Amino acid sequence: FKCDWSSDVCSSDLNVAGYYQVNINVTIDTNSSRNYWLGLYLYKTGSSVRAAGNGTYQWPGAEQTLKLNSLVYLNGSTDYIESYIYQYDYTSTTTCSLYNGSGYTYNEFSAFLVRAS
Repeated sequence: FKCDWSSDVCSSDLNVAGYYQVNINVTIDTNSSRNYWLGLYLYKTGSSVRAAGNGTYQWPGAEQTLKLNSLVYLNGSTDYIESYIYQYDYTSTTTCSLYNGSGYTYNEFSAFLVRAS
């Protein structure tokens, strides 16, 4: 199972009950010097199970990477996983965008079965 950020829906085959290693890597391009707070969230079947974030930073228009890695149990039938990014700008109403550098993969959402139950 692997998803790139260019589509809203990713096809997956998580129909085996067990423990899955979930990896999320997101690079944000702020485009300006602002005080931002960024959060990255992993949801399992509609409920938050893990979060990663940073504090308030004054970025000079640089990229900021957030990573989240977690071992998650999925029942193989009704469980599903999702990821959300939350951004808050303390100084303006501008937004950040996902970074898409030339020839590199900066944003990734992947999962693999570690152990079936």
